[in-house]
Amino acid sequence: MPFGSVLQLFCENRRRDRVKSVVYAEQCVPAPLLDREDADIQGCRFALFSCPDLEALDVIGRIEVNEGLPHPMIDGEWVKTSRRATYSYLIGEFGTENIDHMLDYAKKGGFRCLYHPEPFDTWGHFELRKEQFPEGDLSLKKCAEKAAEQGIRLGLHTLTSFTKTNDSYVTPIPHKGLKSM
Repeated sequence: MPFGSVLQLFCENRRRDRVKSVVYAEQCVPAPLLDREDADIQGCRFALFSCPDLEALDVIGRIEVNEGLPHPMIDGEWVKTSRRATYSYLIGEFGTENIDHMLDYAKKGGFRCLYHPEPFDTWGHFELRKEQFPEGDLSLKKCAEKAAEQGIRLGLHTLTSFTKTNDSYVTPIPHKGLKSM
């Protein structure tokens, strides 16, 4: 039985009109010319490398550093090799009113991170929930400072694909930069 690998690279020229077929869409989607500055990804590159399996992470790390790419660290160690990147975390809603209790729970459970699953009223502009963070970003900062004093990090996600219908990007009139199908 033959074995092998496939290398696929994909890039779209957003400076020309085209029609895209989309899986499960009944009609093709027009993708009009984008005649604006962000239509190009200046300096876009890729690295092709070959090495024994056990050396792959080391090679990728060297490529990141040598090419000036993001090479995130946790306490001085690259996240891809750091054990801290794999630590369990406590998932629970917190805010200024209950941060002390949630940090206590995290400490009792041996967690080094407290993750908030739903911190925003709106996803898109990411406005924090007023009932949990009455002073907005300042409230979240105060919670993070309390956590840091106890050796605990706070976590949350800002996912751009989760723009909700109550966000001003969508309501009352969708922002012209949004793509529709």
